[in-house]
Amino acid sequence: MALCAEDLKQWVKEGKVYSCERQECNKLLQLQKEQQEKDPEKKNFPAPLPWQGNARENIDLIFLGGNPSVVGSWNEPLRDWDFERRFEEYFNYYQHREESEIQGGKTLDYWNDCEGIARSILGKVARNLAGNLQMANDRVRWKDYILMEVIHCFFNEEKDLIKHYNPIAKLCSTEYTVPIIDMLRPKGLVIMGKKAHDCFIRLTDRPADKLSLYKTDESVKVKGRVIPAFRIHHPSARRWGYWVPPTDPLFRQFGERLNCN
Repeated sequence: MALCAEDLKQWVKEGKVYSCERQECNKLLQLQKEQQEKDPEKKNFPAPLPWQGNARENIDLIFLGGNPSVVGSWNEPLRDWDFERRFEEYFNYYQHREESEIQGGKTLDYWNDCEGIARSILGKVARNLAGNLQMANDRVRWKDYILMEVIHCFFNEEKDLIKHYNPIAKLCSTEYTVPIIDMLRPKGLVIMGKKAHDCFIRLTDRPADKLSLYKTDESVKVKGRVIPAFRIHHPSARRWGYWVPPTDPLFRQFGERLNCN
C-alpha cells in the first residue's frame, strides 16, 4: 500500500526530528545558545527539519545538500515551539513549502537553482532562441521534487559547523536522511556538493569510494534498493566558477534515464 500524507506525518512525529538534541550536536547547540545570549535581537533558532516540498512515495527527485542553513527563510518553526500543540503547523510548513516567505537573497537563489535543475532533468524546460532557460507554465517547485540535507539542523555559523561536520552529518544521515530516502523511494537522487556526497556515500551499499561529477549512468544502493544518482556541484559553487548550468544536455540525459521526461 502506497504511503499517504498521514503516514509521512506520523513518521516525522515518531522520529521527533524537530526536537533532536543528540550528544554529537550539543557543542553546536551550546554555541547557538551563546550567540543568542550575546545578541538580544536574535530569536530562538529554527527547529531541525525533515525535508522541504511535497514529499510522497516514488517522488521523481530528491535533492541532497549539505546544510539547511542555506535554505532557511525568515519564518521557520523554532526550537522552543510547543510541538505537542504545534506539530501540525510544523509539518505542514515544510510539506507545503511556500516561496512567498522570502523576498530574495541566497535562499531564493538556491531554490531557483534547484527548480531549474529539476525542470531540465524532468523535461519541463523550454529554451528561447538565445538558448536561455525559460520556465514553463506548469510549476514544479515543491511538487515533483523535495530538498533535503545530510544535516537537518540549522547552524548559522559555518566556521563552527565545519569543526564538527562529519560526526553530526553521519548521525543525522543515519537517523533521518537514509531512512527518509528508503521510505520515499525516489526515482533519482541529485547529490549537490562535496560535503553531502562524502557523507552520504559512506552510508550506502555502494562498493566504490565516490560518484563521479556529472556522470549520468551512476547509482547508489540504499538499504538494498538501487537508485540512479547524479552528482553535481553545489549551486553556491558558481561563485568560484564550478558550475554547469542546467541547460547542459547532461541534465536531460539523466532525466531520460529516469523515464521522467
